[in-house]
Amino acid sequence: MSGPTDGQPSDHLSFSDQRIAVCHGHLLGRGGAEVRAEALCRVLDAPLFAGFGSTEYVSDDVDVHLVFEDSPLASALRGSKIVRDITEVLNWPGVAELREFDVLVFSGEGATWFPPAVDQAVVRVQGGLDHAAYGRADEFTGLKSRVMGAFRRLTLPTTTPFADVWITPSSWTAAECRRYLGESPEVICPPPIEVEPFVDDVRPHHERDDYLLTMSRLVGQKHVDEVIEACAATDHRLVVAGDGPDRERLEAMAGDDVEFVGWVDGEEKHDLLRSAEAFVFAGAHEAFGMVTAEAMAAGTPVLAVESGHTQRQIPRECGHLAPRGALVEALERFDRNGVEADAETIHHHAKQSFGTERFERQVRKAVRLAVNRTNVDRETLVRQTGRESTART
Repeated sequence: MSGPTDGQPSDHLSFSDQRIAVCHGHLLGRGGAEVRAEALCRVLDAPLFAGFGSTEYVSDDVDVHLVFEDSPLASALRGSKIVRDITEVLNWPGVAELREFDVLVFSGEGATWFPPAVDQAVVRVQGGLDHAAYGRADEFTGLKSRVMGAFRRLTLPTTTPFADVWITPSSWTAAECRRYLGESPEVICPPPIEVEPFVDDVRPHHERDDYLLTMSRLVGQKHVDEVIEACAATDHRLVVAGDGPDRERLEAMAGDDVEFVGWVDGEEKHDLLRSAEAFVFAGAHEAFGMVTAEAMAAGTPVLAVESGHTQRQIPRECGHLAPRGALVEALERFDRNGVEADAETIHHHAKQSFGTERFERQVRKAVRLAVNRTNVDRETLVRQTGRESTART
């Protein structure tokens, strides 16, 4: 491995001289974590190693290696979160292929059980920590959740010394790392969002269609029921994009002014975002919130519950926030006053804050810093070994 040795990031480090691998726990679906892992591979021109799952959840331009042996029994068991975690703890240390690389980028927690060599540079990209184990453990009262939370609290800190540099998507997640893992991430790097589809088509607010939009997985922590209730109370038409186990329950409680369109992507997703009057979001304890950032990229105001990073992500001029249980207040303020920023200003904020260029710059900065530190450590080790040899002779 080659590179600067002064311990400071250098813009002259050639990534072509580094063999880099991105490591991701598993590929059992496509969400923000998988989008981030893909983006890391593209920026660093690196292959993606994942434990188990399916390559269908990753774009064709990414070189994917599934490193756990698959079988019908494994397929049946991996639906259990605790089984997946135990499998990762036991199997990642045996992935010998990773010894061939100079730099390892751990995307999420799953692959961090691989113990790197002392001369491998390691970057850890840490998303939000498990709610059942840390900040919301009191809300998970079932025996299974308590066992899972205890398992994570006991095991996860053992992997924290492996990383040379930590990346987090937000200041909120950085605070979680300081509180629960004793680590202070140096690089805050929001995941890249799609800005380009909206560059030439940011619609002024007065030309928007007559509906509000929410978009997410339909699961409890997204609190889509609060969005439905708030829109009903303020006589707004609502479009719900997304799918998940709560869909049937949510459809049963929704009135005629709520339309469920299922999972959307590509141009259909872009059209919904650029045409909505506003985007409404009630998710709890978001580590970043990609969909709210995407809404702003479309120039769309965001009306949201004050929770997690969402409360730091939405500038005052780009939307309205309200406490949990009072989302109606944000919608009513929007009805009375709109928002201060026009659509182009909201779009520009998203482009500057969450665009691909910033992501690439921050990822490269983190890798350079990790390589520099590893080189300094190696040279120190060589000098110490030389002195010890001289002393023995």
